[in-house]
Amino acid sequence: MSHRLTSKQIKALSMLASGKSAIEISYDLKMRRESMARWQKIPEFMYEYEKLMDEIRHSFKHKMTEVMNATITRMAYEASDSQRPLHNVFFVIARRRSRRGNPVKLSIIERWIASFHSQ
Repeated sequence: MSHRLTSKQIKALSMLASGKSAIEISYDLKMRRESMARWQKIPEFMYEYEKLMDEIRHSFKHKMTEVMNATITRMAYEASDSQRPLHNVFFVIARRRSRRGNPVKLSIIERWIASFHSQ
């Protein structure tokens, strides 16, 4: 059975993905709680919910990667000879992330290490 989502269901999806409970959504959209429970049994509704959550997860992962790379860059440029243990931390981070298929910007680490060794 094909089911087109209504504008109220689409609003509910957005609210659900943002972390609101079914009770809060029901109250905000001025509907019965049972309606929300019924919607969550509709395959198309749940498909759209999962699709929305995947987009949120992907966006979060991308932002976290950017934050980590920015942090590594800042740490690298602030590092000095007295921070030798930091040298090892960068290698561990780079190796673990590259094994997971999510490489750190190695050029940043390599530049830092080169500057570290030249001092």
